[in-house]
Amino acid sequence: MALQKFNIVASNGTTFFLQLDPQDMAQRDVIAHFLGGQMYEHETSLLFLKVLRSGDTAVDVGGNAGYFTMLAATAVGAQGRVVTAEANPGLAALIRDSAALNDVSHLFIENVAISDRNGEIVFGSNGTNDSNGGVVPEKTPGEALESNESITQFVARAETLDSLAERHGLERIRLLKIDTEGHELNVLKGAEGLLHGKRIDFIAAELNLPGLARNRTNQHELRRFMVEHGYHMFLLDHGGALPRLVPPGSEVRQTYTCNVLFSRIETVAGVWDSVANEPAAVSIAKR
Repeated sequence: MALQKFNIVASNGTTFFLQLDPQDMAQRDVIAHFLGGQMYEHETSLLFLKVLRSGDTAVDVGGNAGYFTMLAATAVGAQGRVVTAEANPGLAALIRDSAALNDVSHLFIENVAISDRNGEIVFGSNGTNDSNGGVVPEKTPGEALESNESITQFVARAETLDSLAERHGLERIRLLKIDTEGHELNVLKGAEGLLHGKRIDFIAAELNLPGLARNRTNQHELRRFMVEHGYHMFLLDHGGALPRLVPPGSEVRQTYTCNVLFSRIETVAGVWDSVANEPAAVSIAKR
């Protein structure tokens, strides 16, 4: 694995280093954004820059190659704290390499899969040249696992988010990011203590409709669970403007998997305290 070092400059001038593997398909997508002069997953990146402040706490569930981990660590500064959970040991090691490049002591990297229970769980990546992956819901740790060019399965340590937060003494989480390829509802069910106590302000979660189906759930169950805890779904704006509320009962239809925001309405209003209302332009034809 020949790693390449990137000096990332975000839209607000925030800078950090990131180690990536150009031979890895998932990481090539990240690199393509950088080479095109773009932030990776632009809307989510803008959310990080908008809501994170010096001294805040952020948690990155499904850290992958560490882009959002490093963005968060830079945004919260030395007075803040970032905890990243990544089940793939190779990716966890890659994030540690990037952390060393940035000399950050307020970042804690856990080689663990976050789910709705503590114990063990089967995790799979997309083979030798694609580190992207997630929990394999149809298998238990005692079953035979597969490993070939297209899939690599292994048994990972599993932990709930409530347990992780307790171990790290996290009283409040400003921003939680979840990218678990459809396992998001399981992750959130393991965070009921945090959610019930309203101890998480913003949750950026992947809305992966095929992935949710593989995990035997759907967007309606995910959203119903969150509404029961006082969190509504919002669609992120490409320009960083006020996220758009998706009211209960409205279905999200999408061509591609994207990230959405879960938060309480009053929490969103505390950050986006005004919104521009520009009337539609009207032209009068001359006769």
